[in-house]
Amino acid sequence: DVVEEVARDILEAVPFTLPKRREMFGALKPLQRLQRHVEDVLVGFGLTETYTPSLRPDDPDPHALRLPEPISAEFAVLRTTLLPSLVEAARRNVELGAGGVALYEVARVYLPAGDDLPDEETHVAAIVEGGWPRAKGIVDTLHAALKAEPAYERTEHELLHPGKAAEPLHGGRRIGAH
Repeated sequence: DVVEEVARDILEAVPFTLPKRREMFGALKPLQRLQRHVEDVLVGFGLTETYTPSLRPDDPDPHALRLPEPISAEFAVLRTTLLPSLVEAARRNVELGAGGVALYEVARVYLPAGDDLPDEETHVAAIVEGGWPRAKGIVDTLHAALKAEPAYERTEHELLHPGKAAEPLHGGRRIGAH
């Protein structure tokens, strides 16, 4: 409050100048370059980036970290997956009349660990209209852009059609996409 009162009296005397631009050094780290490359491929397919909160009302993993005193019930658990948030974002878009929904998010998830703190990992997830052929085409192209051989395994997921879900594999292990 004191600063505001002083500034009110002398603000007109402060000259308006833009800060000088100085030389900037540095480069993107390899992980940052990889993330930009993934984002460029997804945007090239017409997907729009979305940002969803890391805190959710619930999570499919019963071991997800629950906050002891959340601000509200909607922000009680650290997410372990991006998919439920993307489904909600797509649903809101459709309710508002948007057609051809195509969203993606590159964000952190918080996986339960043995200690008090979760393991933070950056994941990529997308949701698109157009069915399996379009989704698979995007995933295959992303694999090609990353120079990785695509492989899939049948899976089940509560948000996907029973018997019509697949999960990409990387090096013989699941990588968490559906």
